[in-house]
Amino acid sequence: HRSAVIPYNYQLVPLVLALEKPNTRMLIGDDGSLGKTVEAGLIISELIQRGKVKRVLFLTPANLKQQWKEALDYFFHIKATIIDSFSRKEFEKELPAGANPWQYFQFVIASVDYAKSPDIKQQIQEQPWDLMLVDEVHLCARPHSTVQAAKQQKRYEMIKDLGARITNVLFLTATPHNGYSDSFASILEILNPEIVKYNGSGEVLFDKS
Repeated sequence: HRSAVIPYNYQLVPLVLALEKPNTRMLIGDDGSLGKTVEAGLIISELIQRGKVKRVLFLTPANLKQQWKEALDYFFHIKATIIDSFSRKEFEKELPAGANPWQYFQFVIASVDYAKSPDIKQQIQEQPWDLMLVDEVHLCARPHSTVQAAKQQKRYEMIKDLGARITNVLFLTATPHNGYSDSFASILEILNPEIVKYNGSGEVLFDKS
């Protein structure tokens, strides 16, 4: 009732599942155009209203930052701030010298690649986030091959480190499985290590219970 969304019944399923657990750690892997942004927004909005979440970090591909900002504002009345190399220069003009800009905003949107640089990652980790959302999380999976995978490996290490620190985690992707079980398992392990098992040869097994 507090959002500008009239959800379809299937979009309420992730919300119900999220509210059944003490903490929300979930992968939403719906196909494109089915409204993962709406589903995630419903969850976050409800957690905010229930007092379970106050500060949220949104990590997205660079080309989706503005789209997320507009959707959060229009549909859920969430005023999020984009932090990138350009906006940071503007913030630093008004903040005390040496201040960490990540501590001054309740809802922050940043690109995954901007956030993964060591100095930025450290500043993000210094802050107490209640929920982390990662859009297009398949781009952050542990790479199956080491060939030309340094960038993706750094993305994976960042969300893994943050996922271990932040209580509530939402992963969104239309293509959760890239064909390699080890990459898919790396995403699930961040949410819950008990989901993934390994046999003696290192083959990935998934706990379906």
